[in-house]
Amino acid sequence: MSTAVNIESLNRELVNYQKDMIVLPYALLLPVLQDLKVSMLGSVTGKDVVIVKERAGGVAGPYSPGQVAKYKNELSRMYERKLEPELCYAAVKDNILSYRKKRVLFDASKNKVDNQSKKHPLEREVISDAVITVSEDIIDALYFATRDEEDPSPLGMLNGIYTLQDNLVAAGAVTEAKGNLVACGPLNAPVDKDDFSAYMNLRDWLRNIDPKIRNKAVVLQITNQALTHVKDALENKRGSHSDTTFETVLQFLRNDCNIPKLMISSHYCLGTGSRLTLTTPGNFDIGFNTLSDILFMQIRNPWEDPNLVQFWIQWEMGMRIQNFHKRGFMISDGDTVGNELSGDYDAGSGSGSGVIGV
Repeated sequence: MSTAVNIESLNRELVNYQKDMIVLPYALLLPVLQDLKVSMLGSVTGKDVVIVKERAGGVAGPYSPGQVAKYKNELSRMYERKLEPELCYAAVKDNILSYRKKRVLFDASKNKVDNQSKKHPLEREVISDAVITVSEDIIDALYFATRDEEDPSPLGMLNGIYTLQDNLVAAGAVTEAKGNLVACGPLNAPVDKDDFSAYMNLRDWLRNIDPKIRNKAVVLQITNQALTHVKDALENKRGSHSDTTFETVLQFLRNDCNIPKLMISSHYCLGTGSRLTLTTPGNFDIGFNTLSDILFMQIRNPWEDPNLVQFWIQWEMGMRIQNFHKRGFMISDGDTVGNELSGDYDAGSGSGSGVIGV
């Protein structure tokens, strides 16, 4: 009989075990969002709508006595940006009788199944693992997911940032002509010590930033793979004996591109590849119907067999790009590939990668 917590591989002896299990990796959602400068919204019911205003230019002009005034009929435009959370869940089913003849971890009081309470002997461990895993799944879905109820993996939960970007490109809202889609040269690993093209290509791409946001805080989202290639290329370009760090890369890009408040964010959820995103902090939102839902798990016995225990988490979440005007948003062309889904071993829970590109 299969169990939610597989303890068959433990070589149990009469020894004392540490009280706390080692859980790898331990992902926390909030620090990742803070690093990526993504805003988190709670208590989103139905649809959350923000109004983005874009102002027209060219209102002022010279005055001459007796001239016919030229009136501006349109001063600004208002746009709605909607965030609509999608229903998601995580479920685990287990039969407590599976543990009846097995010595369970750490706590001697758990070595026997309570036939009266029907409480799962590893309830705390299952809850902890489920909440951590849900957090990891959300992180994996932040950029690569596409809402698909036929996809049972985390990548079917919602439309992630890359998917939203691709939808904007397909709709003609993000184009080269509008200045929010700019091609970038390859960000490949240097082929020799004289190759510093990856740094130069990123520098040239960043120089396309709209001059009106050049002195504002902006964040460059770049895959760790591409950033490492840029660092190695800059080290070649400097040709010095001092080490080139990622902080060195940031300082050089700030100076070379005249973007003094540039920030760089790189995280595994961005995948691998050369796709770049430049945006103002807080321009991307993730919203939950209630933040407590991802921290609380229902434990219930809904079946005729009371020995079956169900662990259930249910929540709603969605993502949004507020502003995709060139004065606050710019992406590159190029492909990006998602990493394998998180977890310490493959439990056969679906595909963990996808290719995103424009």
